[in-house]
Amino acid sequence: EIGVSRAFIYNGMRRFHEMRKLDCTDEVFEFLYNLSVGFERLLKIAVVLLEHDDTIDQDKLEKSLKTHDHLALLARVKKHVPISLATPHNDLLRLLGSFYKSLRYDRFTLYSIYDPKKEIEEFCEFLSKHLKVDIPYDDMFGRRNEDRYKKFTQRTVVKISRVFYEIIREQAGALNLYTYELRHGSKAEAVFLGEIDIADEDI
Repeated sequence: EIGVSRAFIYNGMRRFHEMRKLDCTDEVFEFLYNLSVGFERLLKIAVVLLEHDDTIDQDKLEKSLKTHDHLALLARVKKHVPISLATPHNDLLRLLGSFYKSLRYDRFTLYSIYDPKKEIEEFCEFLSKHLKVDIPYDDMFGRRNEDRYKKFTQRTVVKISRVFYEIIREQAGALNLYTYELRHGSKAEAVFLGEIDIADEDI
């Protein structure tokens, strides 16, 4: 499951690196969707390892995992272990939770006019806030996905990934499980253990 979650995260970051502009709805959707699924699954692995024991109601635990609220899952993890995430990391998780719970479904609602740029605007606001830049829209060229946006997003994603993985590794080790083991040369190993650069062609 760690390999699956990491594949989603890696694929999302690869897609973001390939994006030349921030204005294509389908490309931004693919990027955010992959990150959302990847982090949700990673958080749920941590929750299961931290909360499960012989006395717990298994059905109740399973039902509690049927959520797409990244921050709620993070809060459950924090009840058991300290987590060192800064504001950008929490803001990204908040954005991903909002996207996965509601923004991605807006395409299928009849009660309001669908705004195809909503997730794009929210992501640009995230970048603007933490990089202290304006990302204006140009009628001719749109919004370029600059290298500084790619590097900042990559650093943020990799930091979150490694914090969660370390929690999983330590808890699995305490339980004498091997859940944390990663296949050599896999996407999971590249992000959780290696010095990854999405731009490198040999990854």
